[in-house]
Amino acid sequence: MDVSKSKHAIIYYMSGTGNSYRLACFAGSELKKLGFQINIQSTRSADPVHEIPVGADHLLVLAFPAHGFTLPWEMLKFLWRIPARKSMKAACLASRGSLKAGHIIIPGMSGSGTFVSALFLWLKGFRVQGVLSQNMPSNWCTVHPIQKRPQHHTIIEKANKRVSRFIRNIIETRREWFTLNNLYEFIFGVLLLPVSVAYLYIGR
Repeated sequence: MDVSKSKHAIIYYMSGTGNSYRLACFAGSELKKLGFQINIQSTRSADPVHEIPVGADHLLVLAFPAHGFTLPWEMLKFLWRIPARKSMKAACLASRGSLKAGHIIIPGMSGSGTFVSALFLWLKGFRVQGVLSQNMPSNWCTVHPIQKRPQHHTIIEKANKRVSRFIRNIIETRREWFTLNNLYEFIFGVLLLPVSVAYLYIGR
């Protein structure tokens, strides 16, 4: 993307405990460094028809959590509300719950979430530059002990660096599709698709 021509980005986030909001802020901070004017907006108070500008030189970023190894029902409904924007660039970020055990960060899984959201945007005319599923502190505390603050900080710091690198890559027109992270998510997203469909039906 030519930064000299593209100076506006809108970032929509859906967040329950703050993980996806952090990803949105990380993305916004990096875009500011690259000279973008940004608007970070919650999906719950958004009016995408009037807020998303028309023009191929703008950027749309979506940030949301993984629910049932896919995107949340609320995010799916928001995608329906996004207007068609021919050739406008876009990117999708999903937060997935992870744990730190010793020096190892155990990755979470967003499954099909980023790919489904990217498909919706592509059908509406967007040019999706890439998708990223990013580890963030797990909030599924009914199935594991609550982790301590230093463990959370380590995961969050790594997420900040990874999201910043992702944003720089898509701005420099290096698309982020064929990565080991996305391959991992795609394989398990397909395998767990029945679980995801059931979750969307029950969890809505």
